[in-house]
Amino acid sequence: STLNIRAKIAATYTADDIDQIGDGIVALMGVAQKLSDPTAAAFIDKFASIPAHVDMDKSRSIGPMGIFQASFDKDVRNGLGIIVELMKAMGKLKDQV
Repeated sequence: STLNIRAKIAATYTADDIDQIGDGIVALMGVAQKLSDPTAAAFIDKFASIPAHVDMDKSRSIGPMGIFQASFDKDVRNGLGIIVELMKAMGKLKDQV
């Protein structure tokens, strides 16, 4: 069955396509290696649980005053702190490119 899969790939993609796909797989392996860092894996695991804790029935449109009022909530302040740290890390990406 492995030979059958290889035949399907060869029939579907050109040699250049397969080279490009191979390059993409190598790049994805680099991303997977970075995600295997325990800190990154723990962050992603926690991040993936966020949607289960969102009550969409409570969401509403708010303006600047609503944001100000929400900032009195401890969870909102903690979330804003996380966003600031993420923004700092994202800003450092510019120097790496």
